[in-house]
Amino acid sequence: MLPSFGSATSDPESIEACLSEIAEISKNAAYFWKSAHGWAPREAADLLSQARLDWLDSLSRTLGLRVQEVSEHVDEPSVIIIAWVHLRALVEGNLMLFLTVHLREYKSDFQKMISNRKPRCTCKCHSAKLLMPEQLKFEQIQQFLIKHELLPRHHSFIKAVQRRGNAIHAFNNRDIGSGLEYLEHIPQYRDFLFTLDGCLPMP
Repeated sequence: MLPSFGSATSDPESIEACLSEIAEISKNAAYFWKSAHGWAPREAADLLSQARLDWLDSLSRTLGLRVQEVSEHVDEPSVIIIAWVHLRALVEGNLMLFLTVHLREYKSDFQKMISNRKPRCTCKCHSAKLLMPEQLKFEQIQQFLIKHELLPRHHSFIKAVQRRGNAIHAFNNRDIGSGLEYLEHIPQYRDFLFTLDGCLPMP
């Protein structure tokens, strides 16, 4: 069973432990999946070799900077917005990694979803054209996960990060939550990563 955290965590030691585990998982994933030729299906391996997994690794290592900024400027909107955008990029990138590793299953499920769509459905996630994981928008990824009941325990977390991260499009009013809410999502992200890591096949 995965370790669990309380509903709130502003404890620096707890946050520090989460950040360390996040960085370790991301480093291992970047190293392992960047060179998957020889055992992974060729198409998936080709896509993974081109993906910027090193950027995901870097974003993971620097996540602590956002945590520190939020902790020190807990009521500053720009700090909170940038922190959410950083976390949003990590969640979206790791979901693309998840779908790419499982490319055969993804393509099969995508085609089934197209075949079963309603005749007048205009939802973008039901586009007749097969979209590769890296071509999907965040909303399309979410709809795919919901449709196929993938990672169900993390759906609300994924939605919250997407919604908060969209506040980067400044001008219109958007709810960015509080600094404490952001800090509470760090252990949830760690838990999300643990789940993904457990779903990725290792030779």
